[in-house]
Amino acid sequence: MGIRWTFNSFRQFQENSADSSLTNGLLITDLEGRIKNLEADVTAKQNIIRNLEADVTAKEQIILEKSEQANMLWEKIRGLEVKMEKSTCQGTDMDLDKKQTKKKRPSKKRKRARTQHARNGMIGEVKIGPIDDSRKDDLEKYFAKRSRDITFYDIPAYWSDEEIFNSINANVGLIECMRTKRCHKYKSSIEMPILAHPHHII
Repeated sequence: MGIRWTFNSFRQFQENSADSSLTNGLLITDLEGRIKNLEADVTAKQNIIRNLEADVTAKEQIILEKSEQANMLWEKIRGLEVKMEKSTCQGTDMDLDKKQTKKKRPSKKRKRARTQHARNGMIGEVKIGPIDDSRKDDLEKYFAKRSRDITFYDIPAYWSDEEIFNSINANVGLIECMRTKRCHKYKSSIEMPILAHPHHII
């Protein structure tokens, strides 16, 4: 009786152990499978993260390049705007100069009429002429003791000697004698002794 019970107990123990080993084996296999799946999942997610990081880096590089290109384009646009402003200002100044030149420039008929009377190399002379008695006191008071010779160049040929004489008299000083020499389109020189400044004479 006692021996049979012992044998049955031992046999039951073996069966239980076998079942336990099988169960443990299945559990271990299942756990190993889960671990492998988790590792694969982690690896896949790490690859996705790396790909996303690489994509972000590439897009950042593209944005940086586009930003640099945009800055270069803005600089070019600013340079063109400055050039346009300068050209507009110069064009306006040229238009004003042309208008002023047109206003001041005498007609071609007037030029031709005057230049026909003066040939190249001709020397003209204009003198102050007689002085009125009413101005003698002022002239004696303000005249310089010695006159000064002054030479002007590049006077337009269409100016008459009288116009030159009167203009210098009014703006430079009283002329005792003016001598002109014509050369092509310009009077090459005008020599004259200046006696007094016009503002000193009433």
